Amino acid sequence: MARIRTIKPDFFRNLKLFRAEVESKLPLRLSFAGLWTACDRDGRFKWCPEELKLDCLPYDDVNFSRVLDALLTRGYIVKYSVENEFFGCVPTWIKHQVINNRERASELPDVSMAQEVIDASSTREPRDTENSEGKGREGKGRGNGFARVDSKHKHGEYGHVSLSDKDLEKLKAGFPDSWSERIKSLDEGIEQFGYKYKNHYLSILSWARKEGVVPKGSEPVADPDAWREFDPLADRL
Repeated sequence: MARIRTIKPDFFRNLKLFRAEVESKLPLRLSFAGLWTACDRDGRFKWCPEELKLDCLPYDDVNFSRVLDALLTRGYIVKYSVENEFFGCVPTWIKHQVINNRERASELPDVSMAQEVIDASSTREPRDTENSEGKGREGKGRGNGFARVDSKHKHGEYGHVSLSDKDLEKLKAGFPDSWSERIKSLDEGIEQFGYKYKNHYLSILSWARKEGVVPKGSEPVADPDAWREFDPLADRL
């Protein structure tokens, strides 16, 4: 459902977006503004090019997948997946939009819950727009032409702890005798107390600092309370 959104006068003087439109030969400016009306109150939307095109450019003969990809590679939007479903969000949403308090709360998952995030920092060069439906650079992608980020997997009895394979290996190397117990403690803490962390690997490290323990091969912790600056819930513990 389309919504009323704010557009500032400065938008029309966005030289970077204009150049991106000229370079891609796609209607990025109108599409980006139209995309705001498809976002919920938190700037999130379902990554469904066919439906989004109906909200933004219903009469234009353009592949909206290519439009989204062009905005993605240039940092205007972020793409992420939660439970094998793709969503998008506008990272500067709060800066530019004033939302009516009566608007319904978002029903879409936040990017912090994502198993995979694709943004401008994780993409490679913009893909060839004449061959946009081809395979990704890895040959096994969904045809988006982007580098794949390290996907996260659920761990713990309750499945609350999300770790990439790389982070799991670092935990095993840093805490060879206690890595599984540390995952279990965080998993149970989230289940029991509703703790919310954006990065579970860093959360485990901060919990270890609380105990005065550092990963194997790291420098000892000089200040036992130094962990608090890394833990958003430090004042509650």
